[in-house]
Amino acid sequence: MAITRFDGSSVRLAIAGAPVDRARMTLRQRILSFVANPNYSFILLALAAIGLYTEFNHPGLILPGAIGAIALVLFAMSVQILPMNVLGLMLIILALALFVLEIKFTSYGLLTLAGVVALTVGFLTLFDAEKMPGVRISLAFLLPTSITIAVVMGLVTLLVVKAQRARVVTGIEGLLGEVGEAMSDIGTIAGSGGRVFVHGESWNAVAVNRVPKGSRVRIRRVHNMSLEVESLDSSSDESPTVQPSS
Repeated sequence: MAITRFDGSSVRLAIAGAPVDRARMTLRQRILSFVANPNYSFILLALAAIGLYTEFNHPGLILPGAIGAIALVLFAMSVQILPMNVLGLMLIILALALFVLEIKFTSYGLLTLAGVVALTVGFLTLFDAEKMPGVRISLAFLLPTSITIAVVMGLVTLLVVKAQRARVVTGIEGLLGEVGEAMSDIGTIAGSGGRVFVHGESWNAVAVNRVPKGSRVRIRRVHNMSLEVESLDSSSDESPTVQPSS
């Protein structure tokens, strides 16, 4: 009878003539057998890292966070079964910390890259082969999974950076640069009664140069709930610029 070790090697046992009693594993035993495989354990932690990292960067998606949490629980079960190397475990914790730091301090992927390297090296040294020979992660699992982690987290980081650089389109800041219409003549002195219609709202306004009613204007500044605008039409009065009073 041949058996297969964790490292893929086969060993033939001399049990000729011995009685064979087949027993089916329970569901719990099948789950434990799955998580006790170091290759699957590595994939579980990779799923946990990707899922939780995605959820922290984009709160409210729910599905990535749920998958990540389940994978993390299953990985914790494997830690109770497989012999662990403290150094490898510390490197994995460091990798997770680097992923979290990427959320707080955008390093344009440098922290993510360092985290992927720490995660890969950590898993290479995670399982103590001296206590349980043959318990190691296959490079056929390790390299593709590490590359996948790097690509996914790199894409998530890129989306975060783009979101941080995106122009604000809500609130007072969202008015800057917007185009509106003069609802009345707009003078260059604050409190002159000028009004501008923009974003579906009517605002008090003061102009860089005098603007006649009906002209298209661009918002330059927001000050004390009043807009400073400039005309986009050539018909505006080229009078000297007067800054609005504080």
